[in-house]
Amino acid sequence: MKLSHVDHLLCIGMPVADVLIGKAQAGDLMQRYGMKPAVRNMLSLAQIAEIEVEIAAMQDGVDIVAGGSLANTASAVARLCPDVALTFCAASAKDMYGEIFSDAILDADMDNARC
Repeated sequence: MKLSHVDHLLCIGMPVADVLIGKAQAGDLMQRYGMKPAVRNMLSLAQIAEIEVEIAAMQDGVDIVAGGSLANTASAVARLCPDVALTFCAASAKDMYGEIFSDAILDADMDNARC
């Protein structure tokens, strides 16, 4: 099936907040927590809490954006195929990251999306 033949796309996915950190700050952070580039780095809940504190203290070079494969797909479809009606379904937490995700999805050029 081609996307050009689709008139409504339903996306049900896991909301994810991606934290993008500039190269200078990322290197230090990765080294302190033993993270390696280009691989999945599994961290404990305690390490994640520590990193969140460090990220909150960073003034520049940090962007937190909505992510997740289906959110990215829905955003791309909204931009590339404006005639396709979108329904994006996801549950997000009532915390800083959940708000960032919800705001980003609603602002991601998905004028025709229904959440």
